[in-house]
Amino acid sequence: TGGASARADEPGGDGGTGGAGGGAGNGGDGVAPGDGGNGGDGGDGGDGGVTEGDGGFGGAFGAGGLGGEGTDGSTGADGDSGATGANGSRGASVVTAALASAPRLPSLQSLLTNIGRQLSYIFFNRAPSVSPDIGAQTGDDKQITVDLNANGNNGFGVTYTIKEGPRYGTLEPGDTPGSYIYTANEALIRPGITDHFIITIDNGASARLPGFAGAIQGMFHGLAVRIGAAKPDTIDQVITVEVRGNGQYGDYEDAKQYWVSQSYYNCVLQASAAAVGQATQSTPPTEEYMVMLAKTTDSVATPGQKMYLHENIEEGVAGQDAAVLMEKYFDVTATYKRYGTYDDNGQRITAATVEEGQEAFRELQAALAEGKAVVVAYPVAVVWTAVTDFVPGPKDKYTEADHAAVVTQVDMKRGIVYVNDSSMTNKGKNVGQGKALPIGVFMSGWQAADYEMTIVAAKTPDAAAPGVRVA
Repeated sequence: TGGASARADEPGGDGGTGGAGGGAGNGGDGVAPGDGGNGGDGGDGGDGGVTEGDGGFGGAFGAGGLGGEGTDGSTGADGDSGATGANGSRGASVVTAALASAPRLPSLQSLLTNIGRQLSYIFFNRAPSVSPDIGAQTGDDKQITVDLNANGNNGFGVTYTIKEGPRYGTLEPGDTPGSYIYTANEALIRPGITDHFIITIDNGASARLPGFAGAIQGMFHGLAVRIGAAKPDTIDQVITVEVRGNGQYGDYEDAKQYWVSQSYYNCVLQASAAAVGQATQSTPPTEEYMVMLAKTTDSVATPGQKMYLHENIEEGVAGQDAAVLMEKYFDVTATYKRYGTYDDNGQRITAATVEEGQEAFRELQAALAEGKAVVVAYPVAVVWTAVTDFVPGPKDKYTEADHAAVVTQVDMKRGIVYVNDSSMTNKGKNVGQGKALPIGVFMSGWQAADYEMTIVAAKTPDAAAPGVRVA
């Protein structure tokens, strides 16, 4: 056969010559002589090489066999010669070869289908849907695999994007698109935690056209979405995962050693002192020292005055001021937070919701599991009356926080929250050291403060270096 051309624009090699036909056998001798056999046909010539090589010539015919001799002296007829082999075909032209190797154009039906999908997407897009499958926790790290199982619903595929990551763990992509692996932070693996994250599912990424065509497409699609004819390309799916554990956050027995009492109207200062001691695992600063610091430090909650005016007046230190004081004078970070909404003057606009309370409680649990101290606020009329012989007076309110304490442990198995309360008494004795409160009582009181809390943590060596501030 002919060889292939080295270049597409050069002719290929010529086809080879066909083989010669085989010779026929001679007729047999006998009383009646046999005829000789016919000769074999010649072989066909080889086809020309790709890109116009000439075909090979056909092979020569085979000769006919000789007739046999009879006993009477007669001779059989000789066999006929075989036919000459056919010449090979000429190789394909350059154009023909190129067309044969070119990608096939889409069929008319396929083209119409794609146009229909595009028009449907632009003007009548359907939103993607999702059917998440949350697996069980596995392994020592209690990893949880989540499969979103999304459907584009518009003839196009979907893409996945992490819009908001988990708060108390990490999230990594799984083996298949739309699958993720959640791992809780190390400190929360043993006690457990409930966490959530948000995934955005998009069924328009594969449909969007590039360049100018994409701009026109986007304009009409956006209009269709605005008038309600088409649905948006994306949906956000909130995924909640629960890592099960022993339900123990913090250690109230160990934290008892950091409890302090108060002598003045300064519960926030004394709770701050206890929190500093607990976070740094050191002796808490004295009441006198805390009072001195607050009386000489400018307030951020009430600009123009000091944080603490005097020991003998019923006006304590604001939570925001206490957080600033702790960070300024001690080797800790202090993060103040409350839920609900407030104006610039600190006046409440809307109270915290139940959902925000659940979020705050998870944050409290996580902080304790990580070895941090947490200062909270609550009204004594709610909390003390539930666990002591305290009787509220005319000035005590049930809906406004007027006291601060340090949470030292949450026991979800028994439904108890432990606190170090600097001034809780019963029958004239201090009982606030490692005091157990039913979770319902604690949450009711904490809700009145819009779940106000200050999380106090010891600075790491890097964070404590000069010029470095940890928020």
